[in-house]
Amino acid sequence: MKMMTLFYTLLLSWSGLLIDHSTTNFGTFTDPRDGRTYQTVNIGQQTWLAENLSYKMEGSFCYDNHPFNCRKFGRLYNYEAALNACPDGWRLPNDTDWNKLYRHFGNATVAYAEMIPSGKSGFSVKMAGWLSQNYSYEHQGERAYFWSASEIKDGYVHYYRLDTETRQLTRSNSVKHLGFSCRCIRE
Repeated sequence: MKMMTLFYTLLLSWSGLLIDHSTTNFGTFTDPRDGRTYQTVNIGQQTWLAENLSYKMEGSFCYDNHPFNCRKFGRLYNYEAALNACPDGWRLPNDTDWNKLYRHFGNATVAYAEMIPSGKSGFSVKMAGWLSQNYSYEHQGERAYFWSASEIKDGYVHYYRLDTETRQLTRSNSVKHLGFSCRCIRE
């Protein structure tokens, strides 16, 4: 019986269904540039903003150009703005950072479940949508897109997406002029 219990514990752990929340704790950070206070969360060995960044700068946008959306969902940034949007002591996460977060949860489906507001991780993703290539705002309430600082080739960069339809965290690539959300990670 003990062997069977151990087997199921290992199976659940391997599949991502058993997550150690003992390294998850919360805090706050006040951005000295605009005085806005953000929730933070430690997940594993990483400290993340637990909210989408909402620092106003050139290359950032409110969904549908409405300030309410910036207050609720944070701002959307083109890639060049995203690289410079995080306050001192914080930075735009790269693929290594996103992969550590993903591995902490175990798989794409569990990562999604843990990262949405009803998840236990405290990451609390709001589905902010995006600013598309034809400069239309799309998928608010359905998807969240986050820049990675990892560039690939030919002007493309990686981004991470949570999608209410697939219920997964996935990685893809994009051109740099789209508008995605930013989550900053502490350096």
